[in-house]
Amino acid sequence: MADIEVAPGTVRHAVDVVNDHQDTIVDELERLLSAVTALLTHEGGLWLQQSSPVTGIELQAFSRDLQQTITIFRCFAESFTSTVTDLEGPENPPGERP
Repeated sequence: MADIEVAPGTVRHAVDVVNDHQDTIVDELERLLSAVTALLTHEGGLWLQQSSPVTGIELQAFSRDLQQTITIFRCFAESFTSTVTDLEGPENPPGERP
């Protein structure tokens, strides 16, 4: 197996960026979901259930996929944080970056 070098400081910076923006990204995705749902339901301006039932099916798929994306993004951020903590080891706790 090939040797690899990992710069924990660089990885920590990437984790910090993900964590610093996680709430903003998730909030924006949730707002997008709400806006699209409002637009394509009976209260919105593009309610096409009678003329285009496909729109309802596509909205359900979009909603499901976007909710899964939000969940996966959160899990990725948690996993990435755990990975960098393992890379830093006990000699470099998260609050004490190299």
